[in-house]
Amino acid sequence: MLLLLLNRCRVAATVGAAALLGVSAAGCSGDGAEGGCPLIAACGGDPTGVWQVQRACQYTPTTPSQPLNYQQYITQPMDPVVAAVQPLATTAGDWCSSLFYPAPGMIVNVTLWHGPATLQTGTVAFNSNPNSYKTSLVYEALEQSTHFAPPCLQTGGFAASCMQLQTDLLKFYTNAKGQKYDNLTCAQATDGGCDCNYTYEVDIVDQGTWAAQSNGTLLEASEPSLYTYNGIQIAELQPTVPVPITYCAPRTGGLTLSGSNGTSLSGVLGLRTLVLTQ
Repeated sequence: MLLLLLNRCRVAATVGAAALLGVSAAGCSGDGAEGGCPLIAACGGDPTGVWQVQRACQYTPTTPSQPLNYQQYITQPMDPVVAAVQPLATTAGDWCSSLFYPAPGMIVNVTLWHGPATLQTGTVAFNSNPNSYKTSLVYEALEQSTHFAPPCLQTGGFAASCMQLQTDLLKFYTNAKGQKYDNLTCAQATDGGCDCNYTYEVDIVDQGTWAAQSNGTLLEASEPSLYTYNGIQIAELQPTVPVPITYCAPRTGGLTLSGSNGTSLSGVLGLRTLVLTQ
C-alpha cells in the first residue's frame, strides 16, 4: 500500500516491511477515505487557489489479470497504466518482452517491464467564476530494467548492439503516444544480451467543473476531452459521473481532499486522500 499520511487530525502509522500496513486516526469525523486510509474531517471552507500535493494516501486495489476490454488487446502501444504490467501467460520460453525487431532502426513492438508507479508530485487548482478545477499528478516507477537475451536480439536476422537497441527503443517510444520511459539506456549484459534501464512515468491530468455542497463536500465533474494519461484520453478510467469529495480548507491554511465513501480521486484506483499546501 502506498503510504503517505496525514493532516491536522492526530494520526498514528505503522510501517511494515513492504509499505504502510496500518493507519489510524483520532479526533476526526467525516465520510472521506476507506480502504485502509483514515476518515477525514469535512470542515468545508474555500478551496480556491493553486495547491501543491504534500502527502497522499493510496492503496493498491485488486486489478484484473487481463485487459478490461478488447480494444486494449489490439491497441499498440497498450494504454498507460499505474499498476504493474501483467505478464503474458506462458508455459515455457522467453517472450522477449514482446520485442518485434525485424530490421535495424525499426522496432515494431515492445513492452518494457515496470513495477507499480507511485505518486511523486502533483498540483490541484480550484478556480472560481467559473468554478473549474485542474488536477495534475505525476506517477513514476524509478530504476526499472528489462533484460534482452541474445536470442531476443537476433530474431530479425541480425544482431543489434546495445547502443543500436537503445537508439531504436528511444525512437519507438517517441512515436508511441501514451508511453513514457525517461532516462532510457541500454548496456551489454554478462550473457552477451542487453540490460536496459529507465524510469516509467504516468502523467495524469483531470480537468472539469466543481461545486461546493453544504455538508463539507464538493462535486468534481470531469470533462472527458480533458482527462488524459500521458497526453492521451483513457475513457475507461475517466469518471463518468460527478465525484463526491470530502474537503477541509480551514482558515489556518492547507487543503485536504478525500474521496467520499471510498471514492477514488481523479479516477486513479485506490487514491483516497490528498493533503495539499499553497
